[in-house]
Amino acid sequence: MEPAVKRTQEKLWLGGLLWWSLLLQLVYGASFYGDGFVQLKAAESSERNTLRVRFRTSSTNGLLFLAAGQTDHLLLELHAGRLQLKLDLGSGEQVLHSEKSTQLNDLAWHTAEVRHTHQNLTLTVDKNSHASLTMPSSRYDLHISDGLFVGGSGGLDRVYLPRDPTGFRGCMDEVVFNEHDVLSSLRPYAGFKKVYEVSLGCSPQFLATEEDPISFFSSRAYMSLPTWNAQQEAVFECVVHTSAKEGIILFNSGQGRGLCCRGDPGRLTSGYNR
Repeated sequence: MEPAVKRTQEKLWLGGLLWWSLLLQLVYGASFYGDGFVQLKAAESSERNTLRVRFRTSSTNGLLFLAAGQTDHLLLELHAGRLQLKLDLGSGEQVLHSEKSTQLNDLAWHTAEVRHTHQNLTLTVDKNSHASLTMPSSRYDLHISDGLFVGGSGGLDRVYLPRDPTGFRGCMDEVVFNEHDVLSSLRPYAGFKKVYEVSLGCSPQFLATEEDPISFFSSRAYMSLPTWNAQQEAVFECVVHTSAKEGIILFNSGQGRGLCCRGDPGRLTSGYNR
């Protein structure tokens, strides 16, 4: 075989391998959009618990996993770009953090592993960062009565949860707690598994740049922009592709003043309220 032909075949093979790799990343896993969650109803108690979570995100805060009881709980979340692990076995909440020097909201895949054995608790990030502590409790079993939650708390009302917890926004492709592979299927089962606002695969929107277009899939969809503080003049520009006959394109309101730009059948209209 001629060298030029061989090099061309190698490039095609490598290109195909890269394409399949990117495709698999999109197909596998699950996408969470900030208000979604997966709940697995489970009731169990154990002195030995393990958790493995693999995720990618650009958000600094968000709930990754919760094993919930009346007061007992194991909670793994992102806080200020770092992992925060909370465990309460009945004698007060103990907290572990990942390394301060490593931000985990960089859209790279990261793996968190938690191991609870009797009084010992360990958090490992990407197999090379470790944090551990010894629980002060005289009881070492974790009582789970309210189930397992991924991505959000599903409206659960417990004293150890904030009133308005921040849901996870990004991708997860592995969440395994003990023998429970929570994301093995996103099909809900009545009385056993609830799935809300979670989609299969890693959505391309999490990797989007400022130059990428935005799609609105339903009449309830919207995008919130930062505060618009313009005393004299402000400019808003956009390119719109739609088959809808009408709909609001931009709306701004505050302190008695408002601006609205909408698409009416065949034309654009705008209004300003002083």
